[in-house]
Amino acid sequence: AILAGGRHVELSLSEGSVSLSMLKAISPRFSSSWVLEDSILKGKAQTTGWEMDGFGLGKVELATRFENSAWQLEVELKGAGDVSPKPQWKPVGVHWKGGGVLPLLKGQGEVLDSDGEKIIGFSAESDLSKPEVSVSVDERWVFPSQPLSRYGEPLAKSKLTEGALEMQVRALATAGKPLVSSGRLRFTEVGGNLEGVPFRKLNLDTQAVSLFPLTLAKAATVRVAEFGIAAPLTNLQVQLEPAGKGITKVRVDGDWAKGKLSSEKGSLNALAPSFFVALALKEVDLDTVLQAFEMENLKGQGTLEGELPLDFRGDGLFIKGGTLFSSGEGGWIRYQTPLGATGSVDYLDQLESLLAQGQQALAFKALDDFHFTRLQADVNRTPQTGLDAVLKLAGRNPELGKGQPIEFNIRLKGQLESAVKRSLFKASMDPEAYAKEWEKR
Repeated sequence: AILAGGRHVELSLSEGSVSLSMLKAISPRFSSSWVLEDSILKGKAQTTGWEMDGFGLGKVELATRFENSAWQLEVELKGAGDVSPKPQWKPVGVHWKGGGVLPLLKGQGEVLDSDGEKIIGFSAESDLSKPEVSVSVDERWVFPSQPLSRYGEPLAKSKLTEGALEMQVRALATAGKPLVSSGRLRFTEVGGNLEGVPFRKLNLDTQAVSLFPLTLAKAATVRVAEFGIAAPLTNLQVQLEPAGKGITKVRVDGDWAKGKLSSEKGSLNALAPSFFVALALKEVDLDTVLQAFEMENLKGQGTLEGELPLDFRGDGLFIKGGTLFSSGEGGWIRYQTPLGATGSVDYLDQLESLLAQGQQALAFKALDDFHFTRLQADVNRTPQTGLDAVLKLAGRNPELGKGQPIEFNIRLKGQLESAVKRSLFKASMDPEAYAKEWEKR
């Protein structure tokens, strides 16, 4: 017989047994057989090759029996596929085995990594008469565990080395209705690194009334003792408060570079997804910031204040209207380089001798002991254009022009976030090559 869709069906009867097979089905390939013995109907079914959205079921086996006016069913399901459309994630496998009296089924399963190792266990129940499936997860991990790199390239540079994580998830999928899910996540004294950036003692205990989109049941606080390398964030607290429709209000407090970092204006949109936070900096130590960026030849004294509105969206980081400025009575910056002149440059012949080395020599001389009264940086950024910042310095060098006032206006534009630091390294390592580059610019 030929059914709709061109599937070929073979049906055979012999000596009290019934066999039904489906052949040449493109997706899925299905075969099944039943045997009638002693008024009990028993059967098996198997399908392979079923695939949807990159996730394929390599094997589905069903063992059935009809007895006492009820169907009893045992199911074994095995599948594998991508957890994300992005190819850098490794495929995962699913293995679930259960059974019951129809239309109710229940059983236990595991999500496996590409090497067949267990990632997470779960239990699942199904009411085929509705139909609906409910899934429960109740897991606890103690670190260090297996490396996160086994899940794919995005986590290859991250690892958790201490502490514990507990996860509880409840989800209900009903045909024709949105997925209903809730859960609880608890981090206890977790430490490790995120993309190579270390952190210590992360604590969080939160409950969500919905996982898709993420909606918290009540306010929660993330606490991190230390995050970062050269000038780490310390005593960091992130307060999360549900605001409905997938929106979570975010407040941040912490210590950074001997000063304070905070934000009263922040939000996380789980639907977009996007994250916005306006970071306010107060009494941040200039020299500590310079050392954090490994500017070994650049020293400074003073404090900074300002605000950086950070807007993380799907296409990258945006900064609009960020401003940093010196507080108090100013400070000083000293940039030591072989290109700078030594001693005082107060007279015309000394100035002419300095300019003979190139205009950059005059700039380096001004910066070798620059006492500023004003330091300001106006910062903007888009993923398309990169950094667009204007740095303004006003002050004087006591050994240049008898301390005449000097103003710097420096425009930084393009993908320069790391190039600025590299150029400062280059000046100290190869001053002659850097001087030629400066002339070209």
